[in-house]
This record gives sequence, C-alpha cells and structure tokens, in this order.
Amino acid sequence: MDDINIIRGDTETITVTFTDSSSVAIDITGYTVWFTVRRSVPATTVSDDTDALLSKEFTTGGATGIATFTFSIADTTQDVNRYYYDVQYKDGSNNIVTVGVGYFNITSDITRSS
Repeated sequence: MDDINIIRGDTETITVTFTDSSSVAIDITGYTVWFTVRRSVPATTVSDDTDALLSKEFTTGGATGIATFTFSIADTTQDVNRYYYDVQYKDGSNNIVTVGVGYFNITSDITRSS
C-alpha cells in the first residue's frame, strides 16, 4: 500500500481492496479488518491498540473484497506529522494477515473557516 496523505481537519474516506496474488478480490465476508495509526512503531510488549492515534474496525464486507474506512474531522484534527499505519484482517480461521503498512501523513490545512 502507498503512503496516505490527509489534510488536517478534513473528512477522509480510505478504501482498501483485498486481492490475492492474481489480483482477484478476496471474499472478506465474516472477516474483521483493522486500520490502525500510531505515532511510532510499537514495542513488541504492546498487547493492544489502546494507545493508537486512530483505530478503525470494519466487520462487514463481501465478495468484492472492499473495506471502506471513514475518518471524521475529529479523527483528522491531529498534530501535523508523519505517523505509521497498517491494515490487518482476521479471517474465519482466525489467521491474522497484515496487508499494508506505510506512512500516514497529516499535513496542515490553509483555510480555518467552519
């Protein structure tokens, strides 16, 4: 996956399509999918996501392999910075697979009207 660039204070939607090695959509029916953003890569002793900057969970989907995550204004009103993200899923057999990692960049907005 690519780095993600967000403007501070904007509503953003990120769509992730899960495919196999032949680029065919994976049926994610019954899967749990997580999108997590952190200030830094966690130490190996971290056992949950309670300290994540942002964490979204997606629990519905289907044969299209598409999960959509919406970030609200409150979600994106963070310090302008470069953060880290990953996307993982847990399938029906309880296998956990990381499908993407990268930088989650929040850049400064220019307009401050509301």
